Amino acid sequence: MGFGKLYTKIFLLFLLALVAAELLVFGLVRQSDPEDKRERLRQFAARQSIVLQEFIQMHIPRSWGDRQAYQRFAERLSEL
Repeated sequence: MGFGKLYTKIFLLFLLALVAAELLVFGLVRQSDPEDKRERLRQFAARQSIVLQEFIQMHIPRSWGDRQAYQRFAERLSEL
């Protein structure tokens, strides 16, 4: 095998590795889409606020005077 063919094979393997690396980078960037992360964070925050609101409502005794004030507080807290 001559040096020309060897250099050609090395060059083609390099190009193949370069294309594979580019595809890998493209796939990773596509996976970590910022819009998707924002949506997942928004959904997570919404679930956590519902859990917190239910926790607060469960632990506010009914014997306390103005339950509506505490309910408004829980609603405002869940909006955060």
